[in-house]
Amino acid sequence: MKEPVQGIQTDVCQIWGAGQYYGQESAFPDAAMVIAADGGADEAAAKGVVPDLVVGDFDSIAAAHRPTPTDPDQGDDINATPLDPPSSPSRQSSAATRYRRLPAEKDDTDMLAAVKLGWEAGCRIFQIYGGLGKRMDHTLANLNLISMVAASGGRACLYGDRMIVTAIGRGSLSFAPWHCGDRAMVSVLSATDRSEGITERGLKYQVEGMTMTNLEVTGVSNEFLPGTPARIGLDRGIIYITYPDTAPTPDWRTDMVPAPSLGIVGTNPSRWLA
Repeated sequence: MKEPVQGIQTDVCQIWGAGQYYGQESAFPDAAMVIAADGGADEAAAKGVVPDLVVGDFDSIAAAHRPTPTDPDQGDDINATPLDPPSSPSRQSSAATRYRRLPAEKDDTDMLAAVKLGWEAGCRIFQIYGGLGKRMDHTLANLNLISMVAASGGRACLYGDRMIVTAIGRGSLSFAPWHCGDRAMVSVLSATDRSEGITERGLKYQVEGMTMTNLEVTGVSNEFLPGTPARIGLDRGIIYITYPDTAPTPDWRTDMVPAPSLGIVGTNPSRWLA
């Protein structure tokens, strides 16, 4: 699946994580790439989704979905054979799920490894299930993760209980008019120490050129207005935006040039081990 960004079509990667699921999750039929992060493979299988790749240390995945010695790319060197890009004929001609095993005592989370691999394959937008809930430490890590994606010129969304959390850098999200009903909440918070030039238009509370820090909560609980287009943007920094999953898919605009890489996936045990 491709999503327009500043007039350019960019590939979307769907990721199934091992966090909380809320019953609204479904496959994106036109996703350019589908990756399961460890136990997320179980949730994907329950929805009839066959991932292109399963990555992780396989500590939370059911035995039925773990790799066998005959599964492709089951070796430890995750960076030796990069994933084919979404448009590659070799990728499209093979329906076999690949597996990439990571060490258990590592620095990257399985979710970060999944995002790095999707980025290396050319995706710049990530739709992530199972990235919230269950373990609070993983929820916080995934908020850092989507902030990192925003800082790198991409956009990632975490899907929760009838709501979506995303992060954007310099640019904007615009929502078409919709029948939102009463108290359709949208919140904006600074992910960085300081975010400047924040605008919120077409909402119950409207601001122009606002500065926020990550030590304040001023932007919580704004509201969409029925039948009114809305735009949220900023000039500098990174902001989190939460909005209902029933809202129309927003138009993301940015002039940031995406980073060529998010870094290699760590395949060695953590260097901080005692």
